[in-house]
Amino acid sequence: MSNTLAQTQFHRLLCSAIIVFASLHATAQTRATEMDAIVDAALRASPGYTMAVVDAAGRPVVRFADLNGDSHSDVAMIVVGADPRVDPRESTLSQPSRLYQPGSVAALFVLEAFLPATGTLVSVELGRHVVFDGLDIVPLTADETAIGVLARFRSVRGRTSELVVFKHDGGISRFRLSEDRSELGYLRDVTGNGALDAVVSRRVPDAGRGFETFVELFELGRTGYARTATVAVVRELSAFLTQMSLEIAARDWTALGNRLAVRSGDLRSDLERAFRDVTDPDTDGHDVAYDDGFIVDRVVFATIADNPFPEPFLGQTTVMRFRVECCEGENRFYVARIVFRDNPFDGDAFALLTEWESGQ
Repeated sequence: MSNTLAQTQFHRLLCSAIIVFASLHATAQTRATEMDAIVDAALRASPGYTMAVVDAAGRPVVRFADLNGDSHSDVAMIVVGADPRVDPRESTLSQPSRLYQPGSVAALFVLEAFLPATGTLVSVELGRHVVFDGLDIVPLTADETAIGVLARFRSVRGRTSELVVFKHDGGISRFRLSEDRSELGYLRDVTGNGALDAVVSRRVPDAGRGFETFVELFELGRTGYARTATVAVVRELSAFLTQMSLEIAARDWTALGNRLAVRSGDLRSDLERAFRDVTDPDTDGHDVAYDDGFIVDRVVFATIADNPFPEPFLGQTTVMRFRVECCEGENRFYVARIVFRDNPFDGDAFALLTEWESGQ
């Protein structure tokens, strides 16, 4: 009797599982059919002078997102200008070897956004490119009231990303991010307000004195991304080190303490750890701070001719060596670890670190 009851319960559970699976499968099929219908509608709305970039199955390369805040799935589709010399297959357009093949045509890429609720097609030209590297949807704000469609490309110089911003208030804008030997652009929430900022770094010659790196902050506003702040890395780091050298020479430990990224509450201990004496590794060094018998005549940092921080610069560290000229002509050498703050646009761009990584 108990075996019969157990078998009955098992069959009921099995039937329930089959029904749930069938329901989920039917829902997925319905969803796929709806998405296909939206893509087909987008293709019908697309003008005749463009060709959709297609995947291995021959279907357009698309991404879905609610671009205008109407709670409907919209479609972003990458297309190229109609040209008999251009093969619209993604497998062809994405080959890096095209960059070095004679006769490779730079296709005119266009982002087409189709809004099915209104039947509206929005077209945004992305410029001419030889190699297509992908299409992504990027939520630009925590509440997703601004959505980015990021089309990525390659060139001989490096990489380019064309970001098309769709705001739920109806605004549409475009922003270019590049990555090559002289420029680096990327998205990051620098200001901590829940929106992705654009950080653009440019390395330029500086009047025969070396190279300057300008790090610019672009914040997302009502009309798209706009520049709101700039840091000239070499000039501002040089000024930071110059002022720090004066504070060491003047024994102004309080001012030096204000340059620490993190303070433990014991200023003397913090400053002892911030500056390492590397004059003679076989003997005990002198502390820059608090050593009563250690009279400083002058502190000298090397001239900075280029940005010493590794990419992506924000939040990165570098080690600076300096010379302390003491009484009776004695010279001692120290190193300090400097961080380029995560948000260098609000307050001091640089700070002293007291923690040292192994091997440094």
